[in-house]
Amino acid sequence: MESFNTKVNKAAAMFLNRRGYDILDEPWKRDGGMLPIDIVAKDGDSVVFVRARGRNAEFGEGFDDAGLDRDKAEAFAVNWFRDNIDEFADAQFRFDAISMIVMGADANKALIRHHINALSESCASDLPKTSEPSEEARAAQAA
Repeated sequence: MESFNTKVNKAAAMFLNRRGYDILDEPWKRDGGMLPIDIVAKDGDSVVFVRARGRNAEFGEGFDDAGLDRDKAEAFAVNWFRDNIDEFADAQFRFDAISMIVMGADANKALIRHHINALSESCASDLPKTSEPSEEARAAQAA
């Protein structure tokens, strides 16, 4: 019988596949330990490193939205790219997170959240907004 985590990972891969992603690698199949990334997929020109987590609805808990560990996810990506550099040397990449609540007697239904680019950060600029470029910007343009 498949473990709960295996079912979650398979459901996440199916979800991505139905949305046009190509599954490149499923590291969870090869490693008995916990990895920061469960699925490596291709979305257009981008390589997508996906963490998939699930919870069983029977226990009444909500989505497992625990964030990705940036350092571990990036270290995984570096190692993956090192092994696949010939094919994906110029590829863009991002980190997604899928969380789901699994339901049904056979755990065959799920509510799914897909967080695209889960490690992105919004950066608010401290610089004043002006219509004229700053002296530094004009100097950089001239150089």
